Amino acid sequence: MPDLTTRGERRREQLVAAAADILAEEGFAGVSHRTVAGRAGVPLGSTTYYFESLEDLTRQALERMGERYLARARTLLTEFRARPAPDGFRPLARLVVDMLGWSDGAPGLPLFYESYVQAGRNPCYAAAVREWNAGLVRLLPPAFEHTGRGLGPEDARLLLALSDGLLVTALAEDTPDPADSAARALAAALPRLFPA
Repeated sequence: MPDLTTRGERRREQLVAAAADILAEEGFAGVSHRTVAGRAGVPLGSTTYYFESLEDLTRQALERMGERYLARARTLLTEFRARPAPDGFRPLARLVVDMLGWSDGAPGLPLFYESYVQAGRNPCYAAAVREWNAGLVRLLPPAFEHTGRGLGPEDARLLLALSDGLLVTALAEDTPDPADSAARALAAALPRLFPA
């Protein structure tokens, strides 16, 4: 790894940001030395100078994408908690689904879950997925607290897994609005899983 000057650090940052954008827009297949350098507007050799491999660059881009997901999820939680506590489980279920990356401006659902599959195939990506899942698990209890309900860490993990499963199923079945379908199913399941 080269010593990084301020200029070098900026270039490295440009490359990671560009790779994260490509990853979010096109998935793993879109990330190559050429596409990343082109998007960043830097010479092609920069990708091999600043990163050990394309895998290393992709891993760092995936970490960046996770940071973006978590920042967006924190914003959604802050907005949710700024409003009066809603009645029923539907608004809470919709928040959980939206926090998983499905809304205007967020990467598409298939690309989001492609990261899970790639992490299962390549352990170097698994830490990034674990990190953003852990971040989401930490954000779920405050959402429940706002509605006067408690949610422990294990239940938050269960809720995350259930929400992921509902979204993947809706996607696989070509449901017209996967987010709405998942939110409705989750709203129906929440009273059974977390009774008052």
